[in-house]
Amino acid sequence: MSKQTVEYRAFIFVLALITLAFLTILQPFWSSIFWACVMTLLFFPLQRRLLARLDGRESLAALLTLLVGVFLVVIPVTVIAFAFVAEGAQLYELIENQEINPAQFFQRIGNAVPVIPDILQRLDIDVSNLRAYLSDSAITLSRLLSQEAISFGRNTVSFTVGLVLMLYLTFFLLRDVLKRLF
Repeated sequence: MSKQTVEYRAFIFVLALITLAFLTILQPFWSSIFWACVMTLLFFPLQRRLLARLDGRESLAALLTLLVGVFLVVIPVTVIAFAFVAEGAQLYELIENQEINPAQFFQRIGNAVPVIPDILQRLDIDVSNLRAYLSDSAITLSRLLSQEAISFGRNTVSFTVGLVLMLYLTFFLLRDVLKRLF
C-alpha cells in the first residue's frame, strides 16, 4: 500500500470519528433542529412576501415571520399541551379521591344507549368483565397521565431551552439559509 492510500484512509477514519462525535454532541438538540426546519419551511412563503414588502430588510422580515409563527403555532400548541397535562392530573385526582367511578360511568353509557349491551351479548362479550377491564384501564391511564405530568413539570427547563433554541434557529434559517437555496 502506498503512503498516499494510508494517509487517505487515516483521514477518512478520523473524519468519521469527528463526525460521529459531532452528531453525539448534537443528539439532545435534534428535536429543536427538526422543529426549526419545519417552522422555517412552513413560514418561508410568508417570509418571502414580507421581504418584498419591507424592501429587502431581511432581519425585520425574519423577525416578523418568526413572531407570526410563535402566535399561530408555538403558543397554541404549548397551551394545549399544558391543558392536556393539567386535565390528566385532575382526572387522576378525581379517580383517586373516588369522585369519579369509571365502572358507574360505563354503566351509565350502557343505560343511555341500550343497544350497546345487546350488541356485546351477541358478540359473547361478558359485560361485567368489560366494565372491570375498562375501569382498570381508566385508572391506569389516569396514573400514567399523572406521572407524565410530574415528569413534564421536571422537564420544564429542558423544554424552555429547546423552545428558545428552536426559535433562534428558525430566525437564522429564515434570514440567512433559505435565501441562498431559493
